[in-house]
Amino acid sequence: MRRGFPFRRLRTLTTVTTLRLNGVQTELDRADVAAMPALLDAPGLRSLTMVDCGRAGAALRGVTDRFRAHGFDRLDIHYA
Repeated sequence: MRRGFPFRRLRTLTTVTTLRLNGVQTELDRADVAAMPALLDAPGLRSLTMVDCGRAGAALRGVTDRFRAHGFDRLDIHYA
């Protein structure tokens, strides 16, 4: 994934059922992290996987509980 990935646009994916982000090497700011829980409003999203997310994953540690509580069929976040 290229640097500068537009995390805030993820909330517009209203028909997605599975989202896999691999090798995210961009830093997230507060607005990016604030946008991530908007994925919970995507009615069909049942699976979220982030692999080797490094700095991006560190920023998500504060919101992963909200994702876990949502009851995804699969929630898999690997910090590297």
